[in-house]
Amino acid sequence: MAVSAECVSVVIPTQNGGSLLRRAIEMLLRQRAEFPIEILAVDSGSTDGSLRMLRERELRVFEIPAAAFDHGETRNLGIRLSRGERIVLLTQDAVPADLDFVAKLIRRLGAASTSSAGVPRRMISPSRSTPTRSASCCASSR
Repeated sequence: MAVSAECVSVVIPTQNGGSLLRRAIEMLLRQRAEFPIEILAVDSGSTDGSLRMLRERELRVFEIPAAAFDHGETRNLGIRLSRGERIVLLTQDAVPADLDFVAKLIRRLGAASTSSAGVPRRMISPSRSTPTRSASCCASSR
């Protein structure tokens, strides 16, 4: 399969992500960007309906046994399976704060001297009393 020079892949390791994963996926599906965005999940044994939710949205989903999960190796697998020229690594509870999150992050990577960018911050949602990750990610060019 040909790789689009403009495509961006968002790779998310998942396991029983519940409502935060659902919120993250809904925000990713609504992203505004001038390039296609592929969402790819590498799931390690979800039993809470996360797999069903991901498949219902027709996302690319790859399953691995729970015992095979490794923070680095699982992300590397997702990167190898991705189709994008640029990769955004998210955690399953990193809900993008706005509809331009991916475009803003990729724009930062536009400079020739930039090979990675991140948005390491936590926000408290008005509906929650505890901090949650929001737009927490890293990206790098391949």
